[in-house]
Amino acid sequence: MSGKRISIRARRAVSGYLFILPFIIGFLCFMLLPLVDSFWMSLCRVDVTAGQGFQTTFIGLDNYIRGGDPLYEFARFHRKYTEKTKLQEEKSKISAQDAFRNAVVQSVATEVTKQQLLAGKNPMEIIDSLLNQAASYRPEIERRPPEQRQIGYRNRERRSNGRRRYHNRQDED
Repeated sequence: MSGKRISIRARRAVSGYLFILPFIIGFLCFMLLPLVDSFWMSLCRVDVTAGQGFQTTFIGLDNYIRGGDPLYEFARFHRKYTEKTKLQEEKSKISAQDAFRNAVVQSVATEVTKQQLLAGKNPMEIIDSLLNQAASYRPEIERRPPEQRQIGYRNRERRSNGRRRYHNRQDED
């Protein structure tokens, strides 16, 4: 054995480089080379022809100075225009919702006024109490006797063990 012996430290270093070698090869092939190639193509005029592929002509920074492709400029304009129309549509939708809400509130107020007039009460007192923040309007709740309640109403009663027992009104007979 006439060759030099490799130390343990050097063996570990070589094995470490061998472990990261697949990543380095993948990074160079799939990240760095396409990045460099796309930068090179940005400095060239690219002509694509059917059957011949594409040909590049170096033009330097002219692509950056002139502002880009007309198709790109059209797409930028179209995006701005569509964003503007979307905002207008959203505003009109919100205003339509507000108009609908106001119409519903107005019709409810009209119906309340009609009911109060039919009941012989002054509707302005109710409207004033609704508009006044300090007043709390609580309509009178009509209590019906159990025999006039809707069928299917569930009554609760406590059992002797404290649990509630539910049954339908139809079962009460």
